[in-house]
Amino acid sequence: RPRAGERVLEIGTGTGYLTAALAADAAEVRSLEIRGDLAAHATQALAASGVRNAQVEHRDAYAAEALGSGTYDVIVLTASLPQPDERFERHLAVGGRMFVVIGAAPVMTAFLIERIDDRQCRRTELFDTVLEPLRGADAPERFHF
Repeated sequence: RPRAGERVLEIGTGTGYLTAALAADAAEVRSLEIRGDLAAHATQALAASGVRNAQVEHRDAYAAEALGSGTYDVIVLTASLPQPDERFERHLAVGGRMFVVIGAAPVMTAFLIERIDDRQCRRTELFDTVLEPLRGADAPERFHF
């Protein structure tokens, strides 16, 4: 849960519902959505709901310039990653928190990742779940017979 004054990065806007919930407590929310139709719909829904501190961008979170050079107090991935990916962790401010689901169906785990200092993060397992994978995420090579 974001606190007053915090900057939030959301990966995967969807309808904008979670974006609005995050914006209710945060200073600002930047949300990246790979699907243009969803980004447009969420932008309209947020504006119609009076949410002024959230910005939806139609872009791929894996594009080189997508995340920029800044840091965030909160990062939320709304789709799963097949394996840990430090590119998102690098954008966590010291004291920042990230929610991410890691694994491949049917075995996925939700994690809270907290930035301890410039080089270190603490990972806490929260619960088991299944979530659609993030488009473009690097999947580990699978064993084949």
